[in-house]
Amino acid sequence: MSQIHLYMDEGDTALVLSLRNSGLDVLTVQEANREGYPDEEQLIWGNRARSCPVQL
Repeated sequence: MSQIHLYMDEGDTALVLSLRNSGLDVLTVQEANREGYPDEEQLIWGNRARSCPVQL
């Protein structure tokens, strides 16, 4: 089974930790050094990184 990869905008630390503890691969905008980019560019980057973009 493939692992789920999430790319999260404005990462909520508790949520990110919970998702990671559940076995999901989570990358935040901050970890990717992509803060300040428009949402459209975040979606494009997340898709290219083979991650499902998540915005809360």
